Amino acid sequence: AAERDIAVADSRFFPRVNLEAEGSYYDNRDAIATWERGAQVMLRARWNLYRGGADLGNRREALARRAEAQSRRMNAEIEAQEQARRAWNGLQASRERAQLLGDAVRFSAQTRDAYRAQFNVAQRSLLDVLDAENELFVAKGQFATTEYSSLAASYRLLAVTGMLMPALGVDPPPAADPVPRGFVRDLLR
Repeated sequence: AAERDIAVADSRFFPRVNLEAEGSYYDNRDAIATWERGAQVMLRARWNLYRGGADLGNRREALARRAEAQSRRMNAEIEAQEQARRAWNGLQASRERAQLLGDAVRFSAQTRDAYRAQFNVAQRSLLDVLDAENELFVAKGQFATTEYSSLAASYRLLAVTGMLMPALGVDPPPAADPVPRGFVRDLLR
């Protein structure tokens, strides 16, 4: 749109050419019993060479709007890239944490089983066994939380890259389509 604004501003530097045609017919003009038919075709060019610098000002303004639009687009691209990087880093961190917590769950389960076996032969107290059960419970909770965090980070990454709806198999609503489906077909009729 900014490029079109510049083209419109530049168009004022060229002459405007109009083709004008006129036809006339007079009957009994000035109380004289005659008729008169006339036709004119004229090519008229108008060129305002200097309008107080308004055309130059309009062009400079259009150039400034284009630069602003380019800057906004570049900022949006940079922000999208940053969001994608943050989402990717979050996903990687969640996966690494889930792997570590999975190991912690396994180790806690082994510890609990060992404490139970030692409790059965009177080498551990009930408090030790309950403590091991609590550690396993906490580790499982943290693991589940991290798994869901990893899933949310995956969805966030898909959303930032614009792939969430296709990944879920969802069609975008018609209002989101920049060019309506039948628009080109209707245009060509």
